[in-house]
Order: sequence, then C-alpha cells, then structure tokens
Amino acid sequence: MYDVSTRKRGLTLVAQGRSMNSVSKEMGISRAAIRSWQTRIEPIPRMRVQPDPCSRCQRQPRPPEDTEAYCYLLGLYLGDGCISAHRRTGHYLRIVCANVWPGLMNACEIAMRAVNPTGTASRTQAKGYVSVIA
Repeated sequence: MYDVSTRKRGLTLVAQGRSMNSVSKEMGISRAAIRSWQTRIEPIPRMRVQPDPCSRCQRQPRPPEDTEAYCYLLGLYLGDGCISAHRRTGHYLRIVCANVWPGLMNACEIAMRAVNPTGTASRTQAKGYVSVIA
C-alpha cells in the first residue's frame, strides 16, 4: 500500500506526459497500481476486524486441550482450508482433501472432533474431493 503523496507523485508524472511504463520503472510501482490511482487516489479502507465471538457471551477463549490435533489442523488449514462465516451458526472450518487420500480425511476428521468444543465434524463429498467441516 502506498501513501497518498506517493500516489500523487505518480499521477503528476503521468499528467506531465510520461508513459505509465516509465513512471512504473522509475518509482518501482506496478502499472496496474498507477492506473487504479487514476480512478481513486485514496487508499481503500481496511476491513474492520470483527469482535471475537466469545466477547458476545462474555467467555474467555480457552486454549485447545489437544494441542497436537490443533497444530495438525493448523497445517491442514494453511494448505487446503478456509474459515467461512455462517449467518446463523457462526464460523466453520473447512478442509478439502482429495479422494486419493482417505487416511488424510480420517485423520482430519478425528483432529476436528478433538479440537471442536461440540465434538462434531462432518464430510461433504464432491467430484474428486471431500470437504471435512466443523
């Protein structure tokens, strides 16, 4: 992210008749960034961080009891996972596993059940992969 003065300098150079390519090379900024500044010079505001779900119910988050399972899930999440919001039930973790690795799917589901406070996890079959969800 570039500050407004850098953005103004880049647009000034383009307004003087210089090509975006030369401005890009001189400033070390991509042409796409300079082009986007022509329509909006102010940086896009950062997303607001949502409050911790535990703050609504006044509970303090507890560290996971099974740290080994938690670390294993963290690795799976970083490789093939995502956290999605659900409008009624909060957030859920989804890990996608290829069908050719049934042992991975079993280990993932076991780890999810160990870490999830409700002890639940489920699978959703799709063509070529399975989503393990908690």
